[in-house]
Amino acid sequence: MPSLDSIRRHVPDRVKTAVRHGVPARVRDLVRPAHPAVARPWLQGSFAQAGEDLLIRFLFGMLEVERPTYLDIGAFHPWRYSNTALLYLNGSRGINVEADPDSAALIRRDRPDDQTLAVGCGPEPGRLTFFRLSAPTLNTFSREAAEAAVEESGGRYQVISTTAVELRTVAQILDGRPCPDLVSLDVEGMDLAILRTLPTWGGLPAVICVETATYSETGGSRKLTEPAELLSEHGYIQFADTWMNTIFVRDNLYQR
Repeated sequence: MPSLDSIRRHVPDRVKTAVRHGVPARVRDLVRPAHPAVARPWLQGSFAQAGEDLLIRFLFGMLEVERPTYLDIGAFHPWRYSNTALLYLNGSRGINVEADPDSAALIRRDRPDDQTLAVGCGPEPGRLTFFRLSAPTLNTFSREAAEAAVEESGGRYQVISTTAVELRTVAQILDGRPCPDLVSLDVEGMDLAILRTLPTWGGLPAVICVETATYSETGGSRKLTEPAELLSEHGYIQFADTWMNTIFVRDNLYQR
């Protein structure tokens, strides 16, 4: 079998140039991802942190919703650790909310058919300090969460910058549009406060996926019970739990 180098030597220069300059970025990234952390997870069937997207897709199949709409709050990345990327590739569309402008730009580039907002989400509108950490998955509006991440990592992660970012409520983000079928929520310390605004969303999503475990580098992660208690008051039951995230579904839809 010829070596890869020998094959490359026989590729015409015009083809090499076309591949280097003429292929759209989104196509190139499928073969050689622009983001070094993306290791083509679709080869394993899941983009999410612990397979949450597969569970969500299975659940919507049970609910007979072929292309669920979504609101991804704290979207972070178009593919990596995304609970909505798999839905996007299967024809679903929605709104991504990402306070980090660099991450928001990357999502806009790779998922142009979604609407992506470079703002934060909170229980009330305004402006709030956004803490950007050397581990972007830990970016947060919570000073306590940022300091805890630095301490928990033993100083391996640091706050690299802070900036004032616009906050919008879920109701403002939806702006009169119907409540989506799925809300995915991961905002490092503000999840519960946002969930408490559920009565103002103009409807109830069929499925809610929310981070329910605290960050830990040493196995000391703590499970949060408050989201389940709050959502049960609005008619939700737990469908699945991956420790990091819990997936809730409206009881009346699931029992039907």
